[in-house]
Amino acid sequence: MIRLKRPGGFGRVQGYFVQCNQTECQYVEENKPPCPLHAGLFADEIKAAEEARGARREEFEG
Repeated sequence: MIRLKRPGGFGRVQGYFVQCNQTECQYVEENKPPCPLHAGLFADEIKAAEEARGARREEFEG
């Protein structure tokens, strides 16, 4: 099972990474080759989230 995540904490947004539930995987939270997981797998979801975030920001500032 995989899911799209954003690093937690305060400060500037650092992008996204893909998290899987395979705790013994040597590539956990790295998403580097040869791991097949990468944020590009979620391109549509990322675009929708960024658009929603922008709309909320405009609503708040408006």
